[in-house]
Parts: sequence; C-alpha cells; structure tokens
Amino acid sequence: MIRIFKRFESVFRLKNKQAQEITIPNGTIRSIACGLTHTLVATDEDTFAFGSNFYGQAGYFPQLNSNLTFFMDDEYVDQPSGLGKVFSSIHSLDYHNLALEEDKLMTWGGGCLGRGSELFEGQPTNVPIERPTMIGGRNNTSFVVTQDNEVYTWGYLGCFKEEYKILKPAKIDVGHWDRLDAVDQTRHMITLAGETEAGLQIQIYGSQPQDEIKTFNYSPYLKNCEIFKMDLSLPLLSKWSIQEPVKKLAILSSGLLLLQNKTLKVTDFNGKTIKQIDGIRLLSFGDHAVHMVNEQDEILEWMAQPVLSTTENSIWPWQDPKETIVEPGKSLWNVILEQDPELVAKMPVKTLATGWDECYFSLRS
Repeated sequence: MIRIFKRFESVFRLKNKQAQEITIPNGTIRSIACGLTHTLVATDEDTFAFGSNFYGQAGYFPQLNSNLTFFMDDEYVDQPSGLGKVFSSIHSLDYHNLALEEDKLMTWGGGCLGRGSELFEGQPTNVPIERPTMIGGRNNTSFVVTQDNEVYTWGYLGCFKEEYKILKPAKIDVGHWDRLDAVDQTRHMITLAGETEAGLQIQIYGSQPQDEIKTFNYSPYLKNCEIFKMDLSLPLLSKWSIQEPVKKLAILSSGLLLLQNKTLKVTDFNGKTIKQIDGIRLLSFGDHAVHMVNEQDEILEWMAQPVLSTTENSIWPWQDPKETIVEPGKSLWNVILEQDPELVAKMPVKTLATGWDECYFSLRS
C-alpha cells in the first residue's frame, strides 16, 4: 500500500515581532490580501478567508450557520475557510474584495462593489468589465485596469469640488498607455506607471489630500452618482519620465513609494527622490504601515504611531457618541522620512501583504 501524505502550506501573521502560524487547508499559496479586519489567501486550488465577516467580506459560509443582520450581528471566521473559487488575483480593501476569475472581475463584501448600489454581499459576484487584468484600490475606492490599458474606478472620490460616491465603474481619462506596470488609487488621486509614446512615465491625476489618508466605510454625505455618462476627467497633477519600470507603487499623504529594480524610492509628488533603500525584492503597504523584504530575507517595517482619542460627535448612528477611536499621532509619511525601517523578522518570504498594524506572509518551499 502506498500512502500519500498531503503537505499543508501556512501563512504567518506578524505583529509586534511575533509570528503566528496559520495552516491553509489545501493548495499552493499564490497570494495574500488584507482588509482592515479580514484576510484572503489564494491558492492554486481554492481561496481561503478568515477574520471578521461583519459585512460578508470574508465570504458566505452556510456551514457556520450564518444568521447575519446588517449592523447587528458580527460573524468571525476563526479558521481559513474555502470560498470554492480559484482566483488569479485578489485584492482586499477595508471591508470588501476584488478578484479576477479567468476573464471576469468579481467583488464581494460591504460597500461600493461596482454593481449599482452600496451592498452587503458575501458571494463573489461578477462586475461586467471586459478583459480585466489588474485590480486595486484603497478604503472604499476601487479600480480595475483592462487589457487595453483602460482604467475604471468606483466608490468614494474626493478629488472634485464635491465628494462623489460612484456606484458603477466609470472610465478615467488617463490618456493613451502602451503598457501599465503599476497603479495605485486613493480617495483623492490615482497614480500610474508604465510606457507611453514618450517612454516610461509616472503620471498623477486627482487632488493632493490636505492631511493623512483616513479610513471611511460609509458616508451618507457624499453625492450619490450612479454612473458618469462620459469619461471621468481628473486634473493632471504631475508627470515625469523614469529610466526603469516600476514593479509596485504606493500613494502616501505627501508622496510616493516606488519599487524599481530592487530599489525602493521615496519621492514627492513631482518625482524628486527623498530617500531610497537598495536590495528590496518585495513591497507591501497599507494606510498605516509599510512592509518590505530585502535580499537577505529580512522583513522591514515602517509603522504609523497612533494615539487614542475620543470623539464627541460621531457621524455613525450605531456608535457611542464618546466611543474611543484611533487617530495617527505621527503619520506614516513622517515616520518614513524620519526613521529607518525596523527589522521585525528574518524569514524566506514568498508572498507578503500588509494589514492595519500587522503583516501576513508565506514562505518559499
């Protein structure tokens, strides 16, 4: 008799320099994505979710005897649970997810899911975009790039005279691109890196936020705009030529992070390099933390320094008016400018994702 032993892979949760191992039931891990309170792990056999499922952001799990009522019950998925879906790409925002399933864009969770209303949906459902190839976004603002290098967005946009809540994908007029290598979008701006007729460039559209990027999930004060009837035209803030392709980029409150050929550059919004670190092979980021892995397999971290405060006038009807909230004491941007990244672990990392104040990673075989 021949016995076949199945080898399980794991992800590791790293917080305060302590790593917790989480076993993934089956498959080879391809990628990890983190929301504010939930995590997705995509393998070549399934996609697994765990964490808070308050908005259905983890998924729909009838085996957990779900009986959710919006804003009343919280379901917590404490062990990685399979969605029964194989995705080629995943991306988690605060409380919802984007994923690519063959040539289809799928969304689920809570918020603006690109389907015409602000939803609470645990089942991955298709958003009709032709030939999607890249997904991303922050907080409750999503984007998708197509095979033709067209960019569509939906969710909360604060780069106009009024704030808009776009409920279906609207095409952004970003001109012609021969190739898009990296894109990031926040509530206020979108930044693109790739090849144009003029060569390799970075272009920034939108408006510069006046303070640190903050997290909003639901806001009744935004003007509800179901869909723009024409291309969404955003002001061009700046553009500049670059010598090497950008592997990954991140928008911060006062500048960018650019990963180019294993060099991490910190730049302002006009392309001036303020700081750089060589030998970086992986980069992951959120609104309050940045993680990277260098060629020596060291995991490095920049973390915003929060302080506790209270609010007297909460806009959320279900909150205690004096509920304790977290606001940044030192912004992530200032931490990056003033400090070197901290060494938090040393492991042979394969995939990396950043959450609120932690990171998740898998290891090379």
